[in-house]
Amino acid sequence: MKKTILVNADSINVNNATGITLRSILSGFHANRFIEIYWTEKEFVADKYTLASFRLKYRILSLGQLLNGIRKSKVNLEIKKSTLGIDSRNGYIAKIRQLFITVLDESKLHISKKIKKQLDVFNPEVVYTLGGSYNALKLSYKISKKYNIPIVIHHMDNWLHCIQWEDNILLKPYLRRLRKITYKCYERTNLGLTISDKMAKDFTIEIGKQHYSIMNPVKNRQMCTKKELDMKEVIIIYAGGLHLNRFKQLIELAREMENYNQSYNYKYKLLVYTSNSDKGLYEKLFIKFDCVTFMEQVKHEHIFDVYNEADALLHVESETIQNIDYIKYSVSTKISEYLSSGKPLIYYGPSNIYLFELLSDNKIAIIIDKNKPIMKQIERIANAELMSDLTDRAYSFYLSHFTIDNARSTFEEVINSAVIDNGGRP
Repeated sequence: MKKTILVNADSINVNNATGITLRSILSGFHANRFIEIYWTEKEFVADKYTLASFRLKYRILSLGQLLNGIRKSKVNLEIKKSTLGIDSRNGYIAKIRQLFITVLDESKLHISKKIKKQLDVFNPEVVYTLGGSYNALKLSYKISKKYNIPIVIHHMDNWLHCIQWEDNILLKPYLRRLRKITYKCYERTNLGLTISDKMAKDFTIEIGKQHYSIMNPVKNRQMCTKKELDMKEVIIIYAGGLHLNRFKQLIELAREMENYNQSYNYKYKLLVYTSNSDKGLYEKLFIKFDCVTFMEQVKHEHIFDVYNEADALLHVESETIQNIDYIKYSVSTKISEYLSSGKPLIYYGPSNIYLFELLSDNKIAIIIDKNKPIMKQIERIANAELMSDLTDRAYSFYLSHFTIDNARSTFEEVINSAVIDNGGRP
């Protein structure tokens, strides 16, 4: 494995989706092959991957230092809460907040002499970045030029064509600069990584350089214990973030479940496992639903214990997201876990994204059609034979697409094959 420097806003040791994915992949390699630089201040997970890690700081008395202080304040959290509404005034507040975040992303970072010395001693052979950040791409480019080494960009979302706030006119200059630095980075490589096969195919054609896909891997595991369905109380578990308007899709389902429970003797319960921050933001929106319970946050290493208690697992993507192109190619980190669990997967979301295609074409989930009675479709989990066939197909799909061995093999091949290539269309 070539010596690789990871350049991202977040450390790989924070508790988010990309952190989980990268720790799973890198844990199969010796830590002395990697070094990382990052700049956000977030709590590390307990089972962190012990690589050489250095946090950059914003320049002293800089705009970035000031904005970073505001970002971490309670004021910013209250603004974020206020923008959950649909009031037009809150819409303007949201746009200002979005501008503030992008200004922070372009604020100058300081690399100390000590860190520079550590990078020189390490002498990297490849730069790896998740992109999606002006600073991450700019630093990747500078490091690539300094050490004359290639860059591997790993696209986890379709940020190259659409960030979450594409309709915000205040961000147009930022978007131009983000895309410009991305294409400059592509002048320093011959390949790239993506989150899905569809994205890899499309980006290979568009960029003119070969892309390979790595979907969130799951350690090789056996299915959870299959439990007999008790129709007096059916437990459906949602585990994941509520951002990107996913909470709105959950509210729709909660309303259907609530009405159903009031009409029949047996009950459906929706248990929501999410981050403490998302719980603080969204739980109050579900207070009126007796069928919904927000649970305490669970460490990722214990998440399969949670899945084991479920009758079915739920994944939602919002049809009201402002820019559907942002999640066009995305495959949530939870999908691979759900498919490997042996529990039926219920999908409720748009049909014009790759995730719908993946689940539908391979017949590995209950796909809810909102134009038909929703609860009648969910009731299919009571058909033991149907669910046994579905979960067997899902587990087989996990084995062929989501195992940790497959992901590590692709990652190693791409890192070792990366070279500088400024030909083709960046």
